[in-house]
Amino acid sequence: MKPFELPRIGFGCWDDVAQLVKDGNGLPPPPDAMRDDRSVSILKSAIDAGYRHFDTAEMYGAGHSETMLGRALQGCQRDEFLVTTKVNPANLAYTDLLAACDRSLSRLQLSYVDMYMIHKPNPDVPLEDTFRGLNELVADGKIRQIAVSNFDVPMLERAVSLSETPIATNQVFYNLLHRGPVETGLLGFCQENDILLTAYAPLRLGVLTHPAVVDIAHRSKATPAQVGLQWLIGQDGVVTIPHSGNPSRQRDNLAATAIVLSQTDLAQLDAAIT
Repeated sequence: MKPFELPRIGFGCWDDVAQLVKDGNGLPPPPDAMRDDRSVSILKSAIDAGYRHFDTAEMYGAGHSETMLGRALQGCQRDEFLVTTKVNPANLAYTDLLAACDRSLSRLQLSYVDMYMIHKPNPDVPLEDTFRGLNELVADGKIRQIAVSNFDVPMLERAVSLSETPIATNQVFYNLLHRGPVETGLLGFCQENDILLTAYAPLRLGVLTHPAVVDIAHRSKATPAQVGLQWLIGQDGVVTIPHSGNPSRQRDNLAATAIVLSQTDLAQLDAAIT
């Protein structure tokens, strides 16, 4: 079976799209029509820039990110877009998961999502119970692909054994300055099993200001963000989901697919960071 494919660069729908409430413990933001309009505008500018994969979650602003994305996609050709959302770990029990998916679809104003993802494991809910629900959602046509996030290798092996369809991706924290997926063997496992690795927070921890990144960006006539993103997507089976509320940066980030890092560049980055 051909592995599931995602655009190498998608759009992460959190932060100002979700209107995250500081210290709000996952609470929805207070009603604010002007702020909602800005969130939708951010998403529409990403659509206009050419993004075709949008990643959200019911935990982002207690579903508000999903609501904003649903508004932004109105009038768009559905089959031109890939939409991923994630189920809250508190909703991984069978009946809770089915209900959570229906709520997400309602907020997104969609009849199905392309990927439904376990946001992170919940040790209090048997994985068998969760996958009973996920497999049923695939059969019912409400989700097209099953995915996971923040799974280590043993958890991913269990997920593979329980899923009736291939696991599409494992979304984890991975960037130039945080190489845990390589060090733990997670990236290698994903590559060997045709599971995409989706890197979230691709520019955190000072990637944009690291001297080696800045030097290569200047030499390549690229932005530091483009260097950091290309370092990720240049690896087999790795895609990423940066976020920006700035239309110019949205376009620049997407253009990272055209950046070429030479072996000298890659060696310089490795030497500076290891």
